[in-house]
Amino acid sequence: MTLAINQIRKIEAKTNDILEASYGASVETIQPPIRLSRILKQTGITLKFGRFEDSSISGYYDKLDGTTIYVSEDEPYQRQVFTI
Repeated sequence: MTLAINQIRKIEAKTNDILEASYGASVETIQPPIRLSRILKQTGITLKFGRFEDSSISGYYDKLDGTTIYVSEDEPYQRQVFTI
């Protein structure tokens, strides 16, 4: 899937808005690492870890409730963070 440049800009703008709201600072002054707990609190998203029947699935976002990300507990930590 290829995103159009306007879609990419929309995603970047939303990301910047969330970071600024979470950290109370402009994006330029925020230094990594980014604390996922701040982002989750700001957005009202809940993380749930578990096992999937299909081992090729690392996680998914539940679009129906809009507040839950499910992550495979069998994946390495770095992959879990990438998935989130």
